[in-house]
Amino acid sequence: MTDGGETMFVVERRGCLAGFASTKDATLMGLYVDPDRGRGAGRVLLPTVEDHVRCHGVTVLCLPATLNAVPFYRRHGYSADRPSVVLRGGVRLPVVEMSKAL
Repeated sequence: MTDGGETMFVVERRGCLAGFASTKDATLMGLYVDPDRGRGAGRVLLPTVEDHVRCHGVTVLCLPATLNAVPFYRRHGYSADRPSVVLRGGVRLPVVEMSKAL
């Protein structure tokens, strides 16, 4: 992933991965939180990602949000732009394209 230009961020708890995020240019490629040990990790990762891309000149951060994640991103100031579909492991996954002015 990093060879392809992505930047990774992780949250660890007690030596275990609690969550991670990945960005590439002005896109949040993914943000995942372990359901068992990651409570609150998204609230740490998202502003960290926003600060990082802002420091690299990004003024609008975009992301494809899974349907269950849309409320999380809305609470953090993201607007829904349009419905879309992404391929993950050969499976078509409905998403909502979202963005936020930084």
